[in-house]
Amino acid sequence: MIQGRERPIDRRRPGFSMIELVLVMTIIGTVATIAVPPMVGSQNKLRLDAAVQQLTVDLARARSEAMNRNQTVTVTRTEAKRYTVPSVGVRELDTHITFGTGSATTISFTSYGALTPVATQTLVLRLAGETRTVSVSAAGFTSVR
Repeated sequence: MIQGRERPIDRRRPGFSMIELVLVMTIIGTVATIAVPPMVGSQNKLRLDAAVQQLTVDLARARSEAMNRNQTVTVTRTEAKRYTVPSVGVRELDTHITFGTGSATTISFTSYGALTPVATQTLVLRLAGETRTVSVSAAGFTSVR
């Protein structure tokens, strides 16, 4: 190095310019606008599917209990968000999930596992525009649409 000569000092401070920050924030905002609605929709579908699964398990439990006890067991929809299962008690649906119109108010399983009266019964669950229909056949088996 030559004596007496120094390199010029770069007087710029490290960091980001305002234009760079605005550009990054615009990109993040655009990605969030595109990504957030599908994520919320997926969450709603998962919540609804979980509620349907719990309901079908409770219906299967009631049917099994009717056959084990050798007597009729009834699952009763008591409110827009609640239903009662014998030996389990009151079940409440997840937040914002409700029973839809036309849902059966009672589903009774006979001692041999069939429904009484002998007819297919349905329960419709709704959440933010999504619906799932749980059908119980006359033979007492459940299916979901």
